[in-house]
Amino acid sequence: MAVSNDELLRRIRDLERQIRAMEARGDRVARARYSEDNVSDPPDYDEITAAFGTPASVGASFIGHINDSGAGASEWAVFSDGADWWYVELTIAVVPP
Repeated sequence: MAVSNDELLRRIRDLERQIRAMEARGDRVARARYSEDNVSDPPDYDEITAAFGTPASVGASFIGHINDSGAGASEWAVFSDGADWWYVELTIAVVPP
């Protein structure tokens, strides 16, 4: 279904209004991103920066997920406080018998 440029612009403006209203209420929306970069175990600052950008550029409350080389064998949750990177190694859930 084709949408006119005017309709797209209207939708974008509506989204901008909704975002401003959320920010005014103090709502925080998590920004999660995914990477299959090849990283060390554990990933270092430069590897996380290569995957997502600097902590300052992604900002505080950034959440990312690194699936090392896309293999599914080593996975990391990474977080930014706006100045530094933090990470946690993820463990696959046990499937009940």
